[in-house]
This record gives sequence, structure tokens and C-alpha cells, in this order.
Amino acid sequence: MPTRLSAVALMVAAAGSSPSSVAAQEEGERNFLACRLGYSTCRAGDLTPEQLEGVETASRARNFSACRSGYSSCKPGLLNADQAEAVQTENLARNFDACRNGHARCHPGLLNPGQTEAVETEQCARNFSACWSGYSSCDRGLLTADQIESVQGARLARNFDACRAALSRCDRSLLNPDQVEAVETERQAHNYASCRDGYPDCDATLLDVDRLEAVQTARLARNFASCRSGFTGCDRNLLNPEQTEAVETERRAQNFAACWSGEARCDEGLLSADQAESVQTARMARNFAACRGGSSRCNPGLLTADQLEAVETERRAQNFASCWNGYASCHQSLLRADQAESVRSASLARNYAACRAGSETCNLSLLSAEQLDTLRR
Repeated sequence: MPTRLSAVALMVAAAGSSPSSVAAQEEGERNFLACRLGYSTCRAGDLTPEQLEGVETASRARNFSACRSGYSSCKPGLLNADQAEAVQTENLARNFDACRNGHARCHPGLLNPGQTEAVETEQCARNFSACWSGYSSCDRGLLTADQIESVQGARLARNFDACRAALSRCDRSLLNPDQVEAVETERQAHNYASCRDGYPDCDATLLDVDRLEAVQTARLARNFASCRSGFTGCDRNLLNPEQTEAVETERRAQNFAACWSGEARCDEGLLSADQAESVQTARMARNFAACRGGSSRCNPGLLTADQLEAVETERRAQNFASCWNGYASCHQSLLRADQAESVRSASLARNYAACRAGSETCNLSLLSAEQLDTLRR
């Protein structure tokens, strides 16, 4: 409180002081604050005796806090008796927590008998958990008889699970007769599933007669589906007469669809007369659409007289639109007289609009006298 009052008094006094005096007072206050906070910029020689006392009090408080927190900046020689006792209590509590948690910074010599017993209990519990989980940090010498039995049971259970899953860490010598039977049953079931699905890890020697028959049936069904879909894995030698006929029907249907759509994989030799006629009709329709759209894939030789006339009409209509809009693709020679006049009017209108807008594309020579007069106003 004395420091706060002195600061207020300085501010009041500064009201009637010169600017240099005020600046010196502010600099002194800043230095006092830096010293109280322990900054390296502190100039102790500039402090008043009252300020030095305040700085010393703040320094001792910071040191007490550092010592309680166990920081290396602690200076025990600056502590009073009560503070030293509080710091020692705090250090012992931190050491007890470190020992209970198995940290390397634990100092067993600082523990009292009750803490030593609690730490040993915690250590045994952690070791039991590590052993039960099969961790390499397990120290079997710390286990009780009951714990050893429990750990062994957990180990056998983990091994049984590994063997059932066919993992490399399985140790079959640790299995009891019931577990051996269960693992073998699991292996047979897994192998049967692999064989039915056609996986390469299938071992046919492990299959009985019924399962061999089921696997063969599944294999033939997969092959039939592959053949119907046209997959490269199809083996036609495995098809029965009905399947062969179904596959051939499917192949012709897929080929017809490819030919009708104009795909490159079409084999016209597989088409029936009706299909060939339908494919030809579809091809001519596609060509007519391409010619009407001005596509480069148009083949005029496939067009009928009516289609040729329609394509020509479409071509002239598209050309008229291009010319009317002033596009570079315009062919004036394809325009009728009335179209040429309409295109000329549209061109003059665009030029007049460009001139009114001050565009560089304006051609004054194309303007009428009335338009020129309007532009001059």
C-alpha cells in the first residue's frame, strides 16, 4: 500500500512538474517494476531504500515458489524456517508420487516406512499387470503364487487365441486336448471357406468327401458366372452342355448390344439376320445425327436422299446463324438473297452499336448519314 500511495503522489506532483522531471519519474517506476519482477534490466543502484525493501520481499517470494515447485533456480539459503519446512514437505510428497509411479527420479531413502510399503504394493501391482498382459517388463520373481497361476492362465488363453487365428506366435505344445481339437476344427473350417471361395491358400488334402464335392460345385458355379460375364478366367472345358448354350446366348446378346451401340468390340459375324438389320438401322441413325450436327465422323455415303436434303437444310440454317452473328465460320456463298440482306442489316446494326460505344471495331464508312449525324451530337 505505501508503494501504491507513493506512485499516486508522484502522479499528482507530476502535474506541476517539467516534462523532463515527469519522464525521469516514469523511468524510475518502470525500473522499480523490473526489479520487483526479477528482470535482468533492473538497475538496483537507482532504487530508494523503500523500493529495495519491496524488491527483496518479492525476490524471496519468488524463491519460495521456485523451491516449493522443485525448480533448479531455488536458493534454500533464502528460506526462513517455516518456508524450509513447507518446501521439505512438498519435496517429500513429490518424491512419494515419483516412487509410486516408478519414475527414475524416485529416491527411496526419502520414504518413510508407510510410504515404502505403499510404493512396494504399487510396484507389485504394476508388475502383475505387465506379466498378465505378457509384456517384456514382467519380473516373475515379484509375483505371488496366486498371481503366477493367474498369469499362466492368461498366457495360455492368449496362446489359444493365437492358435485359433493361425498366427505364427502359436505354441501348440501349450494347448490342452480340448484346445487342440478346437484349433483343428477352426483350421478345417477356415480351410474349407478358403477352398469354397477359390483362394490360393486352400489345402484340398484337408477336405472330406462332402466338402470336396461342395468346393467343386462352388468352383463350377464361379466358372459359369465368369464365362457368362466374358471374363478371361473362364474355362469352357468345365461347362456342361446347358451352361455352354447359356454362355453362347449371353455372348451373342452382349455382342449385339456392342454392335448396336457402335462399339469397336462388335463382331458382326455373330449377328443374326434380324440383328444385323437392326444394327445397320442404328448405325445409319447415328450417322444421320452426326451429319446434322456437323460432326467430322459423318459419312455422307450412308445417307438417303431425304437425309441428304435434311442435312443440307440443317447446314444452311447453321451457316445463316453464324453469318447473322458475325462468326468467322460464315460462308456467304451459301446464303439466299433474303438471308444475305438480313445478315447485312445485322452487320450494320452491330457496327453502329460499336461506334456509339466508342469501340475500336467501329467502321465509320458503313454508317448512314443519319447515323453519322446522331454520333456528332
